[in-house]
Amino acid sequence: MKLLRDMGYEVEVAASNVGFREKIEQEGFKVYSIPFSRNPVSISNPKAGIMLYRLIKEKKYMMVSEYENLYKNLVGFYYGEN
Repeated sequence: MKLLRDMGYEVEVAASNVGFREKIEQEGFKVYSIPFSRNPVSISNPKAGIMLYRLIKEKKYMMVSEYENLYKNLVGFYYGEN
């Protein structure tokens, strides 16, 4: 993230709140709290998916990197449409 920022890109983070938010914000990054769960049947996942979709749509990001397979289809769906 720091490398991309140092190259002139604006870098933002969407993540569940697992205790790293303050450290990431101290590094100067904007953080969006989205209630992701690693449990694929968690009741919070549909809400998190909608929140992520709306954030991507609103911000019109040039690039999105994700680390959970659960959301890769959502990101692909959005960018495949546009």
